[in-house]
Amino acid sequence: MMYTKGANNATHVYIAQDGTNIDTKECVRDLGVTLTCDGSFTTHITNATKKARSQAGWILRTFRTCDAIPMLTLYKSLVLPLLEYCCQLWSPWKVGEKQSLEAVQRSFTSKITIVKHLDYWRRLQTLELFSLERRRERYAIIYIYKIITGCNTNNINIRTTTHQRLGRLCRVERTHPRAASRIKTLKENAFATRGPLLFNALPRHLRDSNTSSEQFKNKLDKFLWTVPDQPKLPHYPIRATSNSIADQLALQRADGIF
Repeated sequence: MMYTKGANNATHVYIAQDGTNIDTKECVRDLGVTLTCDGSFTTHITNATKKARSQAGWILRTFRTCDAIPMLTLYKSLVLPLLEYCCQLWSPWKVGEKQSLEAVQRSFTSKITIVKHLDYWRRLQTLELFSLERRRERYAIIYIYKIITGCNTNNINIRTTTHQRLGRLCRVERTHPRAASRIKTLKENAFATRGPLLFNALPRHLRDSNTSSEQFKNKLDKFLWTVPDQPKLPHYPIRATSNSIADQLALQRADGIF
C-alpha cells in the first residue's frame, strides 16, 4: 500500500527480487485496524460501525430482558470493544463519522426500559455512561499521561515543559503554514497533535499529577463527570463549538466556572 497526497498522483511500480511486480492495495488491515492509502480511517470506522450494529442487534434479538444492568453488561462486553479498539489512532474528526458511531450507542440505550422515554444525553446521565466521543478523548488523555510518566513508550516524540503559572504542558508541533490543506487536516487530527491538546485542556491539578495510572484515571473520571457531555446530534444543538473536552472546558472558562 502506498500513501498518496492527492487523487491524481502517479503510482510507482515496485518490483520484487524475482522480477515480478508487487501489487498495490488501496487499504490493508494491520493489527485489527484498516489503513487506507489516503491516510484517513473512514473504511475502518465504517466497518467498525457495521460490526457493532450487528452485534447490538444480535443482543436485542437473543435476550428478552430490557433491564439496565444485564443490557449494559452485554453492551460493555460485546459492543463497546468493537467501537473503541485502538481508538487513539483512528478517532474520527468528521461530524458524520462521529454521529454514525454515536448512533449505535444512541439506538441501543433507547431500548433500555427505565430510560427509553428520555433524550440521549439524559439517558447517558441516568445510566452513568459517557458519550463515545468523550470516551475516545478520555482514552487519548490517559495514553498521553502514560507516555509522560514513562509507562508507555514515547514513540511519537511527546515532549513536555513546565510553566511557572500554568504547570506541566505538552508541546504541540504546529503544521507548516504552507502545507497543503489535506496534509494540515490529517496532521492536526492525528493523535500526536490531538492527544497533547486534550491533555493541555485539563485543569492544572490533573496535568501535574504524578500518581499511578489507575489513580489518574479515577481523578480524571471524577472531573469529567463535571464537564457537560452533550453529543452533537441532528436536531440537538449544543452551546459549545463541539462536544470535545477542549471546547466544553473553553466554554466553562468563558462562563467563569473555573
